[in-house]
Amino acid sequence: MRFLDKLRVTFPERIFSETTVNKPFAFVHDDGNISMIVEQENEHCFVLKNINQQDLTHICIDGDFIKDKREKYRGENKPYNKPDSIILSEKQILFLEMKMRVQADSQQRNIYKELLDGFDQLENFLEFLKENLSDEVFHGFFKPQRTHFRIGLKATPSESRYKKNQEYKNRKAQFGGKTGWYDIDYSTSFNFTTAD
Repeated sequence: MRFLDKLRVTFPERIFSETTVNKPFAFVHDDGNISMIVEQENEHCFVLKNINQQDLTHICIDGDFIKDKREKYRGENKPYNKPDSIILSEKQILFLEMKMRVQADSQQRNIYKELLDGFDQLENFLEFLKENLSDEVFHGFFKPQRTHFRIGLKATPSESRYKKNQEYKNRKAQFGGKTGWYDIDYSTSFNFTTAD
């Protein structure tokens, strides 16, 4: 059973749409309300590289799967921030939080704040899935070598901001330890492959 089918079975109350594309390049845009696949790249798009032109399926999490941005979807006393999208191929799953509006000339503290907020959003939603999917489903789909997390960020954090850079590195290591050593980083694109 496909992961999307498992989501629908586990969360029947959550009605969400999916968009499938199979072009060499696809573009994810977040308009502030929802994320979506768009035809033309713009300065705020995250690029999906799909050289093998396999089917890529996009699901908007923040605004579609979880419709109300203030919904405490993990329970009253748990964090409820969430990523923008999940993009799936036959062999890979990408969790994506878009911070593409943060400009390269932004102050470094703002860049690091957005980056660390992105960690929280990705981690909270992964914990939500872990809490609600059976162990068999969760570990069947979210294998470390095929599950990736990206914070879409054009601005580059400065390594000269030692304290903030160290906090970033610590959070990255902590994320891996908490979730099974998944691949997490910031970038402006992601390359989907067909390799196992």
